[in-house]
Amino acid sequence: MVRWPQSGSAQTDLESFQRDVQFSFEGMLVLVVGALSSAVATMVAIRRGHFGPREVMARASAEHFQRSASAAEVGAYAYDIERQIPDWSDALKRLFGLPADAALTQEQILELIHPHDREHYRQRLTGLFASPDGSHYECEFRIVRPEGNERWLRDRGQFTFALKGRLRRPVLALGLMSDITEKKFDEELQLESEAHHRAAFDGSAVGMCHTDPKTGHLLRVNHRFCQMLGYNNSELVMLPCQDIVHPEDQASVLEAIASLRRREFTEYQAEIRFVRKDAGCIWGDVTINLVQDRVGQPVRIVAVIKDITAHKQAEEKVRATERQLRAFLDNSAVYGWMKDEEGRYVFLSKNYQRHMAVRAEDMLGKTDFDYWPQQTAEQFRKNDQRVLANDSAIEVLEEGETMDGKHPWWLCHKFPYRDETGKRFVGGLAVDLTERKRIEEELRESERRL
Repeated sequence: MVRWPQSGSAQTDLESFQRDVQFSFEGMLVLVVGALSSAVATMVAIRRGHFGPREVMARASAEHFQRSASAAEVGAYAYDIERQIPDWSDALKRLFGLPADAALTQEQILELIHPHDREHYRQRLTGLFASPDGSHYECEFRIVRPEGNERWLRDRGQFTFALKGRLRRPVLALGLMSDITEKKFDEELQLESEAHHRAAFDGSAVGMCHTDPKTGHLLRVNHRFCQMLGYNNSELVMLPCQDIVHPEDQASVLEAIASLRRREFTEYQAEIRFVRKDAGCIWGDVTINLVQDRVGQPVRIVAVIKDITAHKQAEEKVRATERQLRAFLDNSAVYGWMKDEEGRYVFLSKNYQRHMAVRAEDMLGKTDFDYWPQQTAEQFRKNDQRVLANDSAIEVLEEGETMDGKHPWWLCHKFPYRDETGKRFVGGLAVDLTERKRIEEELRESERRL
């Protein structure tokens, strides 16, 4: 039961209580929420002089207090500070793992508080006694139940002070305690998750950034992204995205973000150029996701950026080399080709196409058997298979026969080639010896006549 301080007769006590003790019962509503309105209203009535017999009203207030607290699954208490008499509800005793008939002193109560939190709890309350604004208090602490189980509790209460001149002293504490163990566990998991996320974000080997979907300004960047662009963190987070995205790529990025907001897709991936602080340019393999709140409103854009500048530069060198080789093949007397293991053409030089009067689009994917007579195609295929079988280059003179009966001659250099996947090909370079063969044949014929 909640007990009020008593001294002398009931009438004298009430008059002294009303004169010397200034209650702030309306503030109790913050502590006991709406559920304790009946008890608070009763105490406010005492303050204003509308009261009946003291014992009846105290009992009614206590019953309202305990019923409301029990319904809210919290434990209620009253503590007569001057007499050091605590009064706990049965629900509060259950929170502490105590039987309903347990009788407690203030020292026994303090012993139930976890040793690491006990002194902090005591100092917290002592400090509130002396504070001008200390009528309301709230704190969180651990307890150790008799079976050894640790629980987290939240204590919300209110002091009542007796005033004499400018001095005041606390005389009564009313409060509620609730078990917040699960909440603290969830908070610890969240903090642990946030710590892991922060470590992964800041220590990532790739660039990462968060952007405001409304303003386009950077909200958060990691160390690697700063390194990639040559800015420090404080400089980079002050910039809008368009200041770091290459002008030629800005339109595609903006359209991608608009598509994400329209939910046309959930993720956007592209190779994008970024402008460094020193005005240089880097390439990034970028993956963008739009993070939304529970009602589907965009809250931030998350981008992961892998620096692929070296890769792009290597690709450009390869392309430059390919262009040089093509220029050589396309403009020389030599003509070239390449076939896969099955004999299908995968490449024809322009000079080959001119010499054979064919188009690449008509020949690619086809074999010699689709173009040459059977005997000529078998000759070509036999030499190709020699290259594949021995995995070495050969030089061979090949005679062809066209559909119109002509017999061209070629000096061919055939060689094996493997691509980056290990797939095998046969490459060929050839010089047309038909005219030379014709001249040689005419010379031999002339010598026979002589």
